[in-house]
Parts: sequence; structure tokens; C-alpha cells
Amino acid sequence: MEYIPQKIDLMPLKKHYLNRARITGQLESDDPLRRIVDAIYKEGLTLVNPAIYFETLDISAVPQTFIPGKFAGAKRITLFASTLGLAVDDRIQDYMSRNMVLDSQLLDAWSSESLEALNDAFDTVLRNENGEGTIRFSPGYGDIAVNINRSFLEFLNVPCINAHSETGILTPVKSTTCMIGWYA
Repeated sequence: MEYIPQKIDLMPLKKHYLNRARITGQLESDDPLRRIVDAIYKEGLTLVNPAIYFETLDISAVPQTFIPGKFAGAKRITLFASTLGLAVDDRIQDYMSRNMVLDSQLLDAWSSESLEALNDAFDTVLRNENGEGTIRFSPGYGDIAVNINRSFLEFLNVPCINAHSETGILTPVKSTTCMIGWYA
């Protein structure tokens, strides 16, 4: 199934965006950096083409290699893959190729926080529908290796995210694979 988020779901808190970009302190309204920070935030919203592909299944229908030990006792599992699309990646690379390092760094920070905001919003939707569950978990942490991403995406039949066959690194870069176990 595909979930199409609202724009609000993609809007990271500005303090998270600034922290990710390693900008500390308050930016005054007349600070030239603030104008750049704000412009990149707005640009990010125009570039994203977000999508989430997901399935909620009985845990027995999911390959054991996908299921972390932390999900012991879960009866069902939601697998999902989320992306902001290729345009953000392309613009970050465009900025780098033109030696616009600050713009590239800011857009990279914004898009990382935007993807996290998207995943948080979808997490809330899922918890409202499914009740008590595990933590949201991604391959590459704990006992599930990141190199399962390719199999994970194939299992979900995700058309717009790819994973390197050996490393599991995703493209578009601003993409994630996640899962949540459900106790009911």
C-alpha cells in the first residue's frame, strides 16, 4: 500500500534543522545566514516528492531475517519504506558541483530532518490505528544488518527506492526502511 503524506508531515522543527546543520544560538531576523536558512527550508518543501510504501502483516508472514529480537511477543508487523524522492538528492549534488557548500549542507540537514518528521508522522498514524507496539526500528541497528534493505524493498514491492546489492545503501539517499511490531 502507498501512503501519501500532507505537507505538514514534512516540515521539521526549525531547531532540529538548525541543530542538524550545526548552527547554534538564535539567528536574528537581519542576519544574512537566517535568510539563507529560511530560503533553503522553503526550497526543500518545493523539491520533495514524498511517498511511503507499507504493509501490515501477521509476523509469521514476514521473513525471519527482517524481524529484530526486540520484536519478541509481537503478533503483527508493519514494514515501511519512505522517501523524499530524487529531486532533493539532485539539488544537493548540484549545489556541491557549483561549490555552494553552505546551501548543500543546509539542504542536506533540512532533508534529513524532513525525512525524520515524515517517519514520525507516519509512526503516529500507525500507532493510532494499531495500538501498543514496539519502537520504530530500521535495518542497520541492533541485530538486523543494513544489507537486508534490498530484500526488504523487494518484499514490499517498492518502485521508487533502490538498495545497493552488497551494502544496502538506499537511493534516493533521503529514504529509509522501517518496521514496527504490534502486540495485538
